[in-house]
Amino acid sequence: MEVLNLNQLKKLIDIGQLITDLEEGYVLYSEGQVEVPPVGFLNFKDPPGDVHIKYGYIKEDSVYVVKIASGFYNNPKLGISASDGLLLVFSQQTGKLESILLDECYLTDIRTAVGGAIAAKYLAPSNISAMGIVGTGVQARMQLQMLQHVVDCNHCIIWGRNSEKIETMVNDIRQAPDFWSKELTIEATTDVLSGLYNRRYFEDKLFDRLGGAGVYVYDLAFQRYVIEEDIQDYCVMDCPSPYMLHVIPVKKERLNPLPEGYNEMKLYDRLYHLRSDVPAITHIDYSARIQTVHHLVAYT
Repeated sequence: MEVLNLNQLKKLIDIGQLITDLEEGYVLYSEGQVEVPPVGFLNFKDPPGDVHIKYGYIKEDSVYVVKIASGFYNNPKLGISASDGLLLVFSQQTGKLESILLDECYLTDIRTAVGGAIAAKYLAPSNISAMGIVGTGVQARMQLQMLQHVVDCNHCIIWGRNSEKIETMVNDIRQAPDFWSKELTIEATTDVLSGLYNRRYFEDKLFDRLGGAGVYVYDLAFQRYVIEEDIQDYCVMDCPSPYMLHVIPVKKERLNPLPEGYNEMKLYDRLYHLRSDVPAITHIDYSARIQTVHHLVAYT
């Protein structure tokens, strides 16, 4: 049995190959060649934290994988990372444990960032004038770094809620010699975040700032909240979903018909067709992944 720590795993990663492999994984999943059962979840109150247990395999592959990833949100006060985790790799033929990958959630983070790069590769405008990064956390940095592998642009605009965190992020990028292969021009601001909790307003402002020819990445969550008692008004579901663990169909009464020639349209055009009267939660396949809450509190 092989045990690999974080530093060993980082040395083995080839970003170009990872992009190719993840693209192939998305295709296999869409073709029904991947088994991914519902997510296991543990919630902790004191101290606050959560653990996600995910598992799956590709049919006719040699292995299956179980991933355990945790987030304990008081950890930074103790001087340690909020995230941790590992992956267990087993043989599909015998069930024998073959490898333990002590990735400390790094593989999860880089998989998320590469997924964003793949989306930009196929859905971003052909001529990009700027890359907009919303937020200053882990994904803000990693997704920006991954974009250089799929777009031809060296101008970045960063928005954040906290000027100190923006300054830290910009300094970290400029001091990392291997962050960007060419000279990267960086702008940073907090000026449009007054519309943060109105996503449409925020995206319109962002679109204007990028001149309509950009790609942007979110490191801030725009959650899809629904009052628990109203869930059946929007989706085909009869139980609460407080942790966003379920992907469920949007109600037929809320769906819009497909336009003529839809299946011949480019993916970009199909993606931006309004599929329902609740487009903020409706995926391309008419499903939704939402979070039920007991009540909402408005902050002004």
